[in-house]
Amino acid sequence: MAKIPPASTPQPEKVTFAAGQRVGHGIWGKGKVLHADGQKVMVGFDGGEVKTIRCTYLKVLDASVAEPDHPPATTSKMEVVHRDRPSNRSAANDNTPRMPFRVTWFDNIEEDAPKAEIIRGVFGENEFSYVVGPPGSGKSAIVTDAACHVAAGMDWFGRPVKQGIVVFIAAEREKLTKRRMLAFRKRHGVSDVPLLILGGRFDMTANLTNAREIVAAIKAAEEACGQKCVWVIIDTLSRSFGAGDQNTSKDMGKYVQACDEILDETDAHLTVIHHTGWTGERAKGAIDLDGAVDSSFIVKKTGQTYTLTCDGTNDGEEGVICVYGMEGVQVGTGPDGEPTMAPVIVPGKDAGAQLVENVKGHNSTALISLQQAIAAEGVVPSGPGYPDVCMVVTEDQWRAVFYTTGSTAKVETIQQRFLRAKKYLLSNGKVVQVGQWFFPT
Repeated sequence: MAKIPPASTPQPEKVTFAAGQRVGHGIWGKGKVLHADGQKVMVGFDGGEVKTIRCTYLKVLDASVAEPDHPPATTSKMEVVHRDRPSNRSAANDNTPRMPFRVTWFDNIEEDAPKAEIIRGVFGENEFSYVVGPPGSGKSAIVTDAACHVAAGMDWFGRPVKQGIVVFIAAEREKLTKRRMLAFRKRHGVSDVPLLILGGRFDMTANLTNAREIVAAIKAAEEACGQKCVWVIIDTLSRSFGAGDQNTSKDMGKYVQACDEILDETDAHLTVIHHTGWTGERAKGAIDLDGAVDSSFIVKKTGQTYTLTCDGTNDGEEGVICVYGMEGVQVGTGPDGEPTMAPVIVPGKDAGAQLVENVKGHNSTALISLQQAIAAEGVVPSGPGYPDVCMVVTEDQWRAVFYTTGSTAKVETIQQRFLRAKKYLLSNGKVVQVGQWFFPT
């Protein structure tokens, strides 16, 4: 992992570039000089990008000079569009007008195109998501923990991650965010982690200025670290929305446009942390946000146990992602000698965490629902066929809790999910039925 550079970076010595030289760039990789003009060099990179970049950002790999390659003449419309279209992204110092959309012919779609993810089974590369929950539900804490794991290249709840720069926009409780990250650093003993915190006042609905300033900060971070940004997090929507009305499609549409600007200028995943409405079951405000995201997540708290659930996704699997708790870590000492504490995330230690082990999706959600139903309404059974220590509920009680986890889906869909999950759990020995009673093994 590249070390984070010091605040003052020494200026590299001047190098003369000429057409045909092989050069390298920290972000775009290797390529060949097509044209050199004073302070700037046009480079055709091996990945197909053509960029005009300042000399100081390039490193000579091969000093030999040859005539630059010219594309062969062709009358194929397909080849012309593929060759000549400008990139949808541009370097921070490249003022060349860009095409406002991407062009891909049917026959040019890659044969082998697995979905790239920054956390396997949770967040896809260059996708848009939100994580919601009521105030105090632990939504910012769990996303902060995931951000630290990704930036540090550490598996998160047993899921592999794609390591890279993470940019955390702390529009709400910036100091608390820093204390949480300090607690993570102390608990896990990590350093040289490319996680950048952006604080201050944000307004993502007035115009695209804030979004473009965020992109510029990301590009600068990429240049400084020599790595790509893989994840951008905005905490929270309310504190970055500006003076607009979250309940109107017009203003929420402006917010989505600003998010699209960040997505279009990077390959990063973008997550917005947001509050639930009065019902506590979906994101607050206009439904345009729901329609814009690729996946949505909700955090719920039961006692001292927290559950992160995917309640909607375009091409993934819904259900419980993780069950977790929090432990305090001392990050300082106050003037009165009292310790200053900040929370770190720990895997759930209660029955709920044990229930979801090796079970995924709606099956996992059904297991958690059974455990929650037992905690709320369970009774001690009598008669043969039960363990020595056991509490049980009826199918109706179990089903009632499960139905609360899929309130945005159609009733028929939720019914089918429950029936399939119950059949799976019974047939795989995860749940036992004795007469009218159900309990987990």
